[in-house]
Amino acid sequence: MMGSPYEELEYLANYLPDEGESVVVTRRSGELVCERPSSFQERCQPDSPPPRHADEIEHREFDGRLIQADARLRRLAVLPIWVCATASFWTCLLLHTATELASWAAFCGVLFVAIPTTHLWIRVRRSKLFKTELRAMLAWQLRRWRLDRFATMSNIQGRRDLRLLQAEMTRWIES
Repeated sequence: MMGSPYEELEYLANYLPDEGESVVVTRRSGELVCERPSSFQERCQPDSPPPRHADEIEHREFDGRLIQADARLRRLAVLPIWVCATASFWTCLLLHTATELASWAAFCGVLFVAIPTTHLWIRVRRSKLFKTELRAMLAWQLRRWRLDRFATMSNIQGRRDLRLLQAEMTRWIES
């Protein structure tokens, strides 16, 4: 390891690109790292597609974490939907055989209770997961990449694939 930051920069100067090209020097885990800025790379590629969003998330690892968090929130709906659907079916069947109620009336009454119960159960499970695991992971990632919560929300806003995460992050920011 070099003695001073100036010595490190002199060492890196030997590996700089040609004149007219840009490079970003960052410190990661105590080491200086040279890399080309991603926005510069996109401008230099004539055949590259335009970005999806004006303020597109540049860090692929962070974007992958956001996608993973949204997928985990999405999976939490499976169990409540199956349990409530199965319970609704058996309740309707029991009400139909035990009483002389018309099947459509029993079905409507059971759904009147089952749908809000399912929604509440899913909401509680998602909120619990976000508060116990995802919020800490996102806060760590935001600090790691030096990003702002509001800027991240702005980037997530235009992405339909992250709408569940957007809803949870909105509740997090508002609290």
